[in-house]
Amino acid sequence: MKLTEAGKAFIQKAIANEETLKLRFYGIYQSGDFTIGADIDTLLDTDHIIEVEGYEIGVSPEVISKLKTAAIHAQLHTR
Repeated sequence: MKLTEAGKAFIQKAIANEETLKLRFYGIYQSGDFTIGADIDTLLDTDHIIEVEGYEIGVSPEVISKLKTAAIHAQLHTR
């Protein structure tokens, strides 16, 4: 897993005021489809903790193999 500069900035801003919050990836099953979701939240006891460039990231067991080559990026969308 890799972080872009925008991804780092997003994580820093999101967790700046709360040490217990981390970036967390998890699986969503809906109508037979599987999607990977992400949130800034407290980690679950079942999450794997991966350190990427100094950031602890929680990954639920069902998505860990799908994220090995992922890049974490953030982009601001305005309307």
